[in-house]
Amino acid sequence: MPASVARDIALRPGTVGHRLVHDPVTGVAMDRTASGYRIPQGLRDDVVARDVTCRAPGCAQG
Repeated sequence: MPASVARDIALRPGTVGHRLVHDPVTGVAMDRTASGYRIPQGLRDDVVARDVTCRAPGCAQG
C-alpha cells in the first residue's frame, strides 16, 4: 500500500488501528490490540475557536 493511501486511511475520523502479532513459523495469531484516540471535547473546542477552519494539508472543511 502506498504511503499516501495509508495516510488517507489513518487520518479519516473514527479510524482505529489494529495490531496483530503472529508466529512467523505457524502463522497462528498470538496477540491482537486495537487503539484509537478521541480528542477531548475541551481541546476540540479550543482548537476550533483558534483555527476556525481545518489546517490539515488538503482539508477543505470549515
